[in-house]
Amino acid sequence: MNTWAVPKNKSSEYSDWRPSADLDTLKARARLLQQTRSFFYERDVLEVETPILSATGSTEAHLDFFQASNSLNEDRYQLIASPELAMKRLLAAGSGDIFQLTKVFRAGELGSKHQPEFTMLEWYRLGFNLQALMGEVEQLCTTLLSDRLSGPSRTMTYAQAFETYLAVDPFTATVEKLKQCFANHKNTEPPQLDDRQDYLDLLMSHLIEPNFNPQQLTFVTHYPAEQASLARINVDDPRVAERFEAFAGGVELANGFYELTDAKEQRQRMLDENKSRQHANKPEIQIDQRFLAALEAGLPDCSGVAVGFDRLVMVATGKQNIEDVLSISFTRC
Repeated sequence: MNTWAVPKNKSSEYSDWRPSADLDTLKARARLLQQTRSFFYERDVLEVETPILSATGSTEAHLDFFQASNSLNEDRYQLIASPELAMKRLLAAGSGDIFQLTKVFRAGELGSKHQPEFTMLEWYRLGFNLQALMGEVEQLCTTLLSDRLSGPSRTMTYAQAFETYLAVDPFTATVEKLKQCFANHKNTEPPQLDDRQDYLDLLMSHLIEPNFNPQQLTFVTHYPAEQASLARINVDDPRVAERFEAFAGGVELANGFYELTDAKEQRQRMLDENKSRQHANKPEIQIDQRFLAALEAGLPDCSGVAVGFDRLVMVATGKQNIEDVLSISFTRC
């Protein structure tokens, strides 16, 4: 292992001043960044940059944000949790296919797979349905993770995942049944959560995802409509959204949407999400009127996906903790 040089006979109370990742890992990360950009350049997808500071932001109820203040006046901003809204403004203005590698920020997220500051890869493809986008996600992962993945990807619906691993129908099961399912599998009482969707998320993350093959890319599709976020609702089955997630073992890598283009529906979702934030004793988020104006002007038919780049590096290098693929982690900054 290529480790960092440390001067002899030097000590400090700040013994964690050293980088979080070893030098070999940072070199591997640099190669993966270069490969990622080459992947999109070869496909004529334009690299863009959008602001990290935003006057508004996502209204999603499960997200918590970092605030930034202006020392010269009382203006306050958010550090973005995703570049999605700004990138869609570019799409509506006629950018064509675009991708971005950027830092994003989510308060309260710290663990072996989470950091409050992390790197997100996000891209949008005009005229792509979800199947086409899933194919491109698989192509990227095959390119970057060739030493870690073997064989073709696997695809199952959200309902199939619950039925296969838990013998539960996620669309009809009551909260009590979901809680009992957790208790039976974990031999402990589940935590007290706000609503039914939170219990579905708990079962998905703790009981289903760990069963996925770490040497195989697994796609889960047809998430409940309540978890649509900025995705369209399926026209044939209004219970489900046009959304997928991709996993390598228990590591979620990608979250993709067939993008909602209806400004009126999007506005209502944002209003509903702010109500959910109020219910959870979280501050309301100012609705991004410029984003809604872009939708009204006309977002082209497209699909988009967000990928946790740090997690890609984890899988590529065999690391188990996200801190081990960062130059300086949150706890050392």
